[in-house]
Amino acid sequence: MKSWKTILTLACAAVMLAGSTGSGATYYSRTNGDWDDDHTWSFSDCTGGQPPVGRGDYPQGGDDAIVCGARVVTLTAAATVDSLYIDDGEVDTGACVLTITDSGGLTIDADELLDVSGSGGVTLSGGGTHTVNGTIELDTTNSDLTITGDNVTVDGTGEIDGQNDGALISINGVTLTNGMDTIGITGALQIVDGASNGSFTNNGIVDANDGTEASRDTLLIDVGGALDDSTTSADRWIVSANGAILEFASTIGTFGPLDGHFVMTTGDSSSEIRIYHSVVTDGQLQMSVGTLDINPDDPGGSDSVTMGDDVNYYMNVTGGQIEVAADETFTHN
Repeated sequence: MKSWKTILTLACAAVMLAGSTGSGATYYSRTNGDWDDDHTWSFSDCTGGQPPVGRGDYPQGGDDAIVCGARVVTLTAAATVDSLYIDDGEVDTGACVLTITDSGGLTIDADELLDVSGSGGVTLSGGGTHTVNGTIELDTTNSDLTITGDNVTVDGTGEIDGQNDGALISINGVTLTNGMDTIGITGALQIVDGASNGSFTNNGIVDANDGTEASRDTLLIDVGGALDDSTTSADRWIVSANGAILEFASTIGTFGPLDGHFVMTTGDSSSEIRIYHSVVTDGQLQMSVGTLDINPDDPGGSDSVTMGDDVNYYMNVTGGQIEVAADETFTHN
């Protein structure tokens, strides 16, 4: 599978090099089609009657792309663009990588889709606030959303939805803030800092809500930097599906502050929140089902988890169980 992904990625790159250079223009989708097909795009608007752009032309670095008119645009080659606005339609990256370079260069309107349906991905190399009122969907174990621009915020009323717990949000040593406080980062996926010096701040919702398959699915957070939020009523770390797992497991060796409210009030007895390493959080624990596991796979450690380190928040546990491994400590103030 790995070699297949490599072949596809190289094929995408080779096709991209054969295209023309970006012209600093704005392109509108005029029909369904491939990203690198000149018949897909118009310089005027999204109506199908508009003439296509010149032969061999399509959005590239320096250009802006607007997908509209309920069109579906598919990548068959790696692509780079300054900005992408999905106004009414869908972009499917398949096995290719789409790179967006402008600060705040990605906008997805409500009910619209940026779909990483294969082993490709989306790279946000520009910082700033990217607005997602629709969906970024990571479908497979090789689907990636890669953050290389520093101080990136993903905001809006939409979601980043992982469909496989091998899907990846890669921070790569920079700062990512989740500002989506209506649906948020959901499903089964991994948020990973491969460079060991990045950070992830949750100012919205992170919801492990994909646990219905035969194999239990995990939303894994493996980031050594800041994981705090502002502990407002909207900001949550949630488990909301039967058998789903929300796991804080830092291979980096430690967590930064892990503030925020922890909520497990829907799901079933197999739903879990797992916390590894010492953590102090100001937030509230709300639990009526499932299990809160404190360092379940390291009984020989000496870590401490403290919740409710703020007089405004308290523990509200009406069901489920809290399991604390040997030599670990759990405190709720």
